Amino acid sequence: MCQTLVYDAVCMNLLRTGECARFLSDAVKTRLPDIPWPDIVSLRNRVAHSYETLKPEVLWLIASVSLPQLDAALRSLGEA
Repeated sequence: MCQTLVYDAVCMNLLRTGECARFLSDAVKTRLPDIPWPDIVSLRNRVAHSYETLKPEVLWLIASVSLPQLDAALRSLGEA
């Protein structure tokens, strides 16, 4: 049960991240050109529409490695 809740929470947060990325201005995206914005939005679409084909190990890698990197990049905008 707990494992299912964690999986669902990770999926929901990846979905929300992709949704937010869709609405970022081009100015912000231009300031962070190394961030794969289309991939983030694409992942949102896969989580939302192809839930049954998701690979938990890939989602965990994204959540544990890629999201912290994205967080650091976005925070750097506030420091600049």
